[in-house]
Amino acid sequence: MAATQRRTALVLGGTSGLGLAIATAMADEGWATAIVGHQQERLHTAAAHKAFRHRPSTAILADLDTDIGCKSAVDTAVAAFGGLDVLIVNNGGPPPGDFADLDGAAWQRGVDRTLLSAVRAIDAALPSLRKGFHPRIVLLTSITTIRPRPRLTLSNALRRAVEGLARSLAVELAPQGITVNCVAPGFTATERLEHLFADAAKAKGTTAAQERAETIAQIPLGRLCTPAEVAAAVLWLASPAADAVTGQTLAVDGGWSASG
Repeated sequence: MAATQRRTALVLGGTSGLGLAIATAMADEGWATAIVGHQQERLHTAAAHKAFRHRPSTAILADLDTDIGCKSAVDTAVAAFGGLDVLIVNNGGPPPGDFADLDGAAWQRGVDRTLLSAVRAIDAALPSLRKGFHPRIVLLTSITTIRPRPRLTLSNALRRAVEGLARSLAVELAPQGITVNCVAPGFTATERLEHLFADAAKAKGTTAAQERAETIAQIPLGRLCTPAEVAAAVLWLASPAADAVTGQTLAVDGGWSASG
């Protein structure tokens, strides 16, 4: 592949869970990959992953809940690779809770983490993406954009806002050759999902194991999705094969959103 066609990607929240699965899958496919995290120890551990050992990669310490952190992450990745082809927007999910549990500060933190981090990162990345090869923006959302879930009020509200942003940008940026899509993971075997099972169990007086079993029983495929399956969907949207796909949300949920 010519130097002008080298694929480069920045994966926000790339030190664990879905972000790390996406970043390592991209590295395995030969991408130059930058990962971003806000915890030094976790960032160091992720950067040592075998997928990055023989590929151009960089690990960036930044707080994505802030304007300066988002801009620093993008600028560092662009400087490391000389450009940017794909931005993967992922900053973890907002904490669980019912509406009555959330005060103004909780809402502001949720907006900063889930919505404004996407806005800020995209704004910083667009000048480089406009010069990229098959430029892409892929945003990780959630199946809560399709079917709201109990005790996920912040996620239910803010993930829909992110999806609205993506659809608006898809139309605005299409003439520039930049596609914008969302991937909505379902119940996926991650650390966050275990935390959500524990939260639901505490609220309902059950156990995390009971919550897990009840959830799996609602999934037509009869199992949790894997981070690798979500990463595969992201990789397809980032590939030249998806040149004509924009403004879409791809659910990776074992059929859960179609069964309600």
